[in-house]
Amino acid sequence: MNLGDAIYRRMTGGKSPATEGAMREIEAFAGGKAAAARLVGVHPATWRRWSAGGGQSKGSANLLKMASRRVRLSPGREERIRNTDPRDVEIRTKEKHSGRERTIDGVGMALDDQVMDLIVDKYLQGASPAELGKTFRDSIQDPFYYEWTEDWVDDDPGIGDEDTDYGFSDPGSISFG
Repeated sequence: MNLGDAIYRRMTGGKSPATEGAMREIEAFAGGKAAAARLVGVHPATWRRWSAGGGQSKGSANLLKMASRRVRLSPGREERIRNTDPRDVEIRTKEKHSGRERTIDGVGMALDDQVMDLIVDKYLQGASPAELGKTFRDSIQDPFYYEWTEDWVDDDPGIGDEDTDYGFSDPGSISFG
């Protein structure tokens, strides 16, 4: 799991981005097919057609993805994340070369104060886990952080590569909110 995946899973209560747009999840949250259709912004007949296996356009799939993201990020969790003091952010990871477990608790002191708001906004706008990881890494304001984590920093993150690690090897988890 890379940093972006760890951020995504923390925001969604452990859910995988691979299951985004699951109609059953949206229906369960909304309380039925008609309510789910209203939540997504489509006619109930369209929702029923999709439920029966009818084709969806790319735009329709995007509507489901965005509704799924809203469902997965409860208002309470969103508020906690937005109100997180960046100094409270911790990352649990492994050192690339030795494989030793590490907790990087000083990373929050180097983060921009608005990083958590920015990450929530990007998540709700549909950013991929890789983009969330890049946003987090780009929000680090302290040049000493890069020197201190020299073994963990990947100089060429290659945005768009979902398997790219943005500065940490195998992050097990990230703690915030």
